[in-house]
Amino acid sequence: MAKLFLMMGKSASGKDTLYHDIVERFAGSLRTVVPYTTRPQRVGEEEGVTYLGSYLFSGCQNLTSVSLPSSLLRISDFTFHYCTGLESITIPAGLTSIGGNPFVGCANLKRIHVDPANQYFSSVNGSLYDINHEILYAVPAAGEYQEILDGTRQVNVYAFYDCNLKVVKYTLKL
Repeated sequence: MAKLFLMMGKSASGKDTLYHDIVERFAGSLRTVVPYTTRPQRVGEEEGVTYLGSYLFSGCQNLTSVSLPSSLLRISDFTFHYCTGLESITIPAGLTSIGGNPFVGCANLKRIHVDPANQYFSSVNGSLYDINHEILYAVPAAGEYQEILDGTRQVNVYAFYDCNLKVVKYTLKL
């Protein structure tokens, strides 16, 4: 008989940890169905062409690299959630919006690249920032050291989630 696991709860209630534990316990015998989105599709958007939906590649453990189309405008929350084989990704020039850290659980992610022509995002030491380095969106989980840039005013709530960091350096200017 088939089993269905349904997880519901408030933000930061432990759903991601529980999900990860279930995936490990039933490795290879589960199929993921995630009917979830953070907002409705907008007029003119087409999934996979102009945006990537929430949890789209969730749990794709053998995914090692991704080539994103230049037409891509948005990456949603948790798009690459627990893609443990993902090592690097390049954000295309046309991307204008990123949801909550789309790389949560990507344990082998070493570097997030950003096309130099992108007008909204930048990559510094493999981490994803806004173009002005005021917002830190995501830190690669595989690194051991991270220095938060001077002038960073906001850190995404999931920026350091599931990271293997040993040292984080941040200089506070008063």
